[in-house]
Amino acid sequence: MSRSYRKNPFGGCCGSKTEKWAKTRANRTLRHINKSEVFNGEEETFTIRREASDVWGFPKDGKAHFPEPTKPDSHTHWVMRFYGMTEEEAMARERKSWNKFMRK
Repeated sequence: MSRSYRKNPFGGCCGSKTEKWAKTRANRTLRHINKSEVFNGEEETFTIRREASDVWGFPKDGKAHFPEPTKPDSHTHWVMRFYGMTEEEAMARERKSWNKFMRK
């Protein structure tokens, strides 16, 4: 799978690469609360996941769409000034970075 690529350019905004462990912990807590409610005879109202865990405590801050760079933006202009590049060199650098992101 070394040559596989992402189908859609979406990724996490900041934080960790995955939040699997946080989701696992939240679901385990939810199941524990619901099982104890059933055991105590309170099965009319089940707890939902948002009541059992706090999504603001998860490691990622959501997902974002990263479109393919087609024209220079403010970051490209900053790269041009900082590194003393031409617009074509800066865009080639941006495309190379985007292609690296699209690899799995």
